[in-house]
Parts: sequence; C-alpha cells; structure tokens
Amino acid sequence: MNASPERKKRAASTTRRGYVNRNGQVVIRNTGLPGNEQGQSVYQMACSICGHVYGANGSDIHLRRCPMHDRGAPGLKYEQGIFGAGVRRLT
Repeated sequence: MNASPERKKRAASTTRRGYVNRNGQVVIRNTGLPGNEQGQSVYQMACSICGHVYGANGSDIHLRRCPMHDRGAPGLKYEQGIFGAGVRRLT
C-alpha cells in the first residue's frame, strides 16, 4: 500500500531541520545513522524547554516528548565528533 501524496508531504515536513512538534521538541539534523526501526534514520532532537539533546527515529518526531522532564521515551544514542563530523551509533 502506497502512502498518499499528502501523507508523504506531512512526513517530509516533520523531518526538516527546525520543525517543532506540539510537545516543543525541535529537529536539529539527520545524523545519517540507521534508526532502530526499518527504513528510519536517527535524527538529532532538542527540547525547546530544557535544552536536552537526544536521538529519535524520523517516524517518531511528531510524537516525541522530552526524555528528561516530560516522560518521553529514552532517546537513541549517537556520538557527535569534533565539529559535527564522525557521527556514529554508541553501543
């Protein structure tokens, strides 16, 4: 079953840099790492309230809550190298 053009458009807008969901979580960037759901990438997210930074699957962005203060699920781990280079998944 193919997603409708409108659904694809909504999905693309939630993963763009600067998108803020209804819980105040902001998309910083796509890390380029595979997420823990099939076909998903890990996105760097930040809470606009407390500043906590964490990783999330692209498919979860619209639902995310801050893991530090808003009972959100734990973020996906990743490591950011010097000057933003060398991002890799932590094990």
